[in-house]
Amino acid sequence: MSIKTFRISGFFVKKRKKMKFVQDIRATRMDAAVYKVLENLGSRHKLKTNMIKIGKVEEIKPEDSKDPLIQQLGEGV
Repeated sequence: MSIKTFRISGFFVKKRKKMKFVQDIRATRMDAAVYKVLENLGSRHKLKTNMIKIGKVEEIKPEDSKDPLIQQLGEGV
């Protein structure tokens, strides 16, 4: 089982404002990465999962991530 890096983008609506997001997540499967994003945004912004809309999920190389921690973790692979 190998760990992959996913870039997940989408939006959520809070106080009648549409907020876009892009997150880079490391997970073993795509659905696990989506679940982590839903969990993270829900707890951070007090959102229910049906308020978060996932627009795009793509697998990326760890070097292409904008998060320095993910880049560093990817170097060990």
